[in-house]
Amino acid sequence: MIGPARFAPFAGLFLILAVTLLSYQRSEGIFVKIAIRPDFCGDDDRPVILRVGPQGALKLYRQPVTLNQIPDRLREIMRYRAHRVMYVAGDLEVAYGEVLSAIDVSSAYVDYVAILTPAVGNSEGDCLGIKLGQFRDEVDGQLPAHVQPVPRWLW
Repeated sequence: MIGPARFAPFAGLFLILAVTLLSYQRSEGIFVKIAIRPDFCGDDDRPVILRVGPQGALKLYRQPVTLNQIPDRLREIMRYRAHRVMYVAGDLEVAYGEVLSAIDVSSAYVDYVAILTPAVGNSEGDCLGIKLGQFRDEVDGQLPAHVQPVPRWLW
């Protein structure tokens, strides 16, 4: 018969592995793009702009909203849009965390979130756009290592 002393190292190893796996936290990010002024606008709808102001003031389509109202408003606005893009502009005095919480609440209801920089946001006109690659994960024309393009048939 094998004594319990022989299994003590294995039990200790198992306990260490269990604690390590249970305490592992996966970090997640928010996928955003940068807004641009395209050369041609086409027949696109008005851009959906969420403005984050001081003291938590939020405006969607220039109408005041609360953080809890954003999902319903975005669901209504994006229902029939082909391109579900929302632009986010933060006031200069607003903390980064306030802008991120607005993006976090909104990101489930849009395909793309684009940051509206002061240079693009202050120019004239309502024509806004984002650069879209062939793939959603494409950044500056380069695919990340985990994404492999599908080969095209040459016939």
